Order: sequence, then structure tokens, then C-alpha cells
Amino acid sequence: MFFSNKKAEESTQSKEPAEEKKAAEEEAKKTDAKKKKGEETSSSESDGESAESLSKADLDKIKKLIADQDKEIETLKEQVKQYKEKLIYQLAENDNTIKRYKKEIDSTREYAITKFAKDLLDVRDNIELASQHIKKINIEETKDLDELKGHFKNIVKGMDMTSHVMDNCLKRFQVVQFEPLGEKFDPNIHEAIFTLPESEHPNNHIGVVMQSGWKIGERVLRAAKVGIVKK
Repeated sequence: MFFSNKKAEESTQSKEPAEEKKAAEEEAKKTDAKKKKGEETSSSESDGESAESLSKADLDKIKKLIADQDKEIETLKEQVKQYKEKLIYQLAENDNTIKRYKKEIDSTREYAITKFAKDLLDVRDNIELASQHIKKINIEETKDLDELKGHFKNIVKGMDMTSHVMDNCLKRFQVVQFEPLGEKFDPNIHEAIFTLPESEHPNNHIGVVMQSGWKIGERVLRAAKVGIVKK
């Protein structure tokens, strides 16, 4: 019995250091955990301060960027305003230029017509002189044949002079006469009035000119009236 109690006492003594060791280890773990938590808390606070500092820097950058963009927008608005003013000025200038050219064209046309009309006055004067000369001749009372022939020659001469003046006037304005006798028929510049079954000219050529044609430059002013050969 004594032996048994001694053995139990030894067992109790051996358990006490083990439990103390275990308790010490748990206490150490708790201490380490608190220490670690404290470090984490400290680190978290430091990170928060760093994050707060970074956000402020970013905010400053954003404010600066917005300010730069506002400044650029104002610059662009000013440029748009200037371009708009230039566009309005240019449109007005173009309108004035068109009006000026139109006025010059109208003036040139009016001047050309005036000059042409002035040249035609010479023709009108010659015709009037010939008419007055004819009226002065008393044909019914004139019995001298030679005298009548003289009057007739003068009338013909006056008509030739008038025709010559008229031709010169038309030439100055590039209006020219053309006689297509013997040429191949061209419906663009000739107007067929009748056909000729026999002629010295080849088939489908112009055998007779009833009325001469006229051109102004390269454009046909009046087609020639002709008779074409159809053998």
C-alpha cells in the first residue's frame, strides 16, 4: 500500500511540470498572437495613412488635369469663334466677288451689244442714203435710157458698199458667212430644201445654195438652205 501511494505521488509530480509547460506554451502563443495582431494593426494604420496620402496626390493630379482641360476648351472655343468669323467674312467676300463678276459680265455684254449696234448704224445710214437717192429720181418722167442706167448703176454700187460695210461689221464680231456649194451634205450646218436628180456634183452633195449660212465663231448661227444631189 505504501508503494502504491508513493507511485501515485510520483505520477502527480510528473504531470504538474507537463501541465505547466503546456500552459506556458499556450501563454506564449497568446502573447505571440497579440504581438502579431498589434503589428498587423500598426501595419494597417500605416497602410491607411499611405492610401490617404496617395489619394490626395491623385486628387491634385485630377484637379490639375481638369484645369488644363478647361483651359484647352476655352482655347478651342476661341479658335472656333475666330474660324466662324473668318468663314462669315469669306462667305461675304465670295458673295461680293460673284456680284462684281456678274456686274462685269453684264457690263461687257452691254458694251458688246452697244458696239455692235453702233457699227450697224453705218449700214443703216447707207441704206437711208440709197433710199433718199431713189426717191429723188423721177423714173416715170425720165425718158433718157442712159440716165436711167446711170441711176441704176449708182443704186447697185450703193448696195454693194452697204453690203461690204455690213460684212465688215459682222466680221468684227466673228460672224462670218459660208457658201457650201459642192460640199457634202451635213445636217448640222445645212438645211435640205429639195433634191436634184442630175448635177455636176457627186451624189449626196450640195448642188444649189438657196440661202447662205452664217456662223458665229464655230457655232452655226443660221444653217445654209440648199438643194442636194440625189441621183
